[in-house]
Amino acid sequence: MSKPDKPPEDTPALPNALNNAEVERRLAGLEKANEKLEANQLQRHTQTITWIFGLTSGFVAIIAIIVAVLGFISRSETHDATTLMEKQVADATSKMEQNFQRQQDELKHEFKELAGEALKKPVLEISVGNGLLDGQTFAITPGQQRMPFFPFFIKNTGDKKSDTLSIRLYMSANINQNGFFGEWETISSNEKDYPICFYFSNNGRPVLGIFPGETSTMEAGLNSLYPMTNLVNCKLQIFYGGDKPAEARFQMKVK
Repeated sequence: MSKPDKPPEDTPALPNALNNAEVERRLAGLEKANEKLEANQLQRHTQTITWIFGLTSGFVAIIAIIVAVLGFISRSETHDATTLMEKQVADATSKMEQNFQRQQDELKHEFKELAGEALKKPVLEISVGNGLLDGQTFAITPGQQRMPFFPFFIKNTGDKKSDTLSIRLYMSANINQNGFFGEWETISSNEKDYPICFYFSNNGRPVLGIFPGETSTMEAGLNSLYPMTNLVNCKLQIFYGGDKPAEARFQMKVK
């Protein structure tokens, strides 16, 4: 019986070759799959980056729009606030000017009133029944019971009340009266032309001032007149707060 032939020595090489080809094919497939995967990943990354950039650009655009809107609103609000402030300042300035003008007008009015009051003065006028006392001549007889120029009248022809009155009657000669009215007192005289002086004391009470337009009457007189001379020069002075006293010069002559 003959022995079977031995298989060729290169029989195992075929499966190996087949295995290598399969491996290479698979490797090639894996490489292609890997390349495809990498390409897909790269595309996805690119799309992601593009999407991110697009989103960022959109966000930036939105932010820019918001900033622009806010800026417009801010400018509008600033403009409104500025306009309001300008109006308030204008109103306040106008009110200040009005108040200042009103205060000026009030001060001017007060000044005019004060100036008017300062310019107002009392003016006293001395008269008797037939006119002003100044310049008159009165006839008297010895033993006459009453001074001929009484009563006399004091009228305030000015526009302001006078101060309290101080009244003096001067004479050039003594009338040698036997009686004397109590409201007049004999006092010393510093007038050389009128050595005799009487002061109206009003019994120690002040003689009240006279209002504008008011007339005060002096009712008094000496009695039993015996003048020492035929002519007696007289001067009546009334001090009342004016620039100078009211004055009347007159004469008494013996019949």
